[in-house]
Amino acid sequence: MDRRRSRAHPSVQLSTDDAGAYWLTFSDADDEEDPWPVQVRTGQRQTVGLTIRDAGLTIHLPPRATLTDAQAFLDAKAAWLRKHLIRQQQLPVAPDFADGSQVDWLGQSLTIALLPGSGRSVHVERDAQFLVVRVPVGKPKEVVPSAIADWYARQALAYFSPRLAHFAHRMGCKKVPPLGLSSARGKWGSCRSDGAIRLNWRLMQAPPELIDYVICHELAHLVEFNHSPRFWAQVAVLCPDYLACRKQLKLQGRQWLQW
Repeated sequence: MDRRRSRAHPSVQLSTDDAGAYWLTFSDADDEEDPWPVQVRTGQRQTVGLTIRDAGLTIHLPPRATLTDAQAFLDAKAAWLRKHLIRQQQLPVAPDFADGSQVDWLGQSLTIALLPGSGRSVHVERDAQFLVVRVPVGKPKEVVPSAIADWYARQALAYFSPRLAHFAHRMGCKKVPPLGLSSARGKWGSCRSDGAIRLNWRLMQAPPELIDYVICHELAHLVEFNHSPRFWAQVAVLCPDYLACRKQLKLQGRQWLQW
């Protein structure tokens, strides 16, 4: 679905269909643009309010407010509303971990295959282009995401360790810095003042060159504990394509941080 950027002052129209559902359309919408779904709720509040979630809109009305009041409020907020609806729609979506869905693995896609398993715990293993998840009978499907996350973390430590050693030796380190895993939602890695490096296990979704870039970035902090030009020069020694990698990680990284 293609959403164009809003004009400076679009107008908005709240309407209902034959089933009684509410929809929102904008004056600058093209013929192919679908209306936005709307829910209208009345509650104990003093003013009209808006909530945007999952590219849908909820209008919260005071007890005696009418749809005419809602329309007037929407008209006043039209430009703001369109901007935030588009922004919400463009947010990355986490995998649903259903059978046949896909997850990223080192820049490629793995297809999840949910199979019945034995024992008490969920077993996860990679088989070519499949991520086979064996769920014991009676276990709820809600355990699948955490089991897959645990598997990614185990693989991450095994994958990161030799790459960190490789670049540490290239940089002339006498010993490889201690390595730990992170599950931070907003950081790919960190380097402590004592030299210990932590890398986010979610990096295992990224292509290998982006993982190498993050490792080089953190190793460079052993020389320059800042982000000065000297720091970036050190990164460039280890990772000459760091600018392209940095840009790609910024563009795609949000989707890998969703779970």
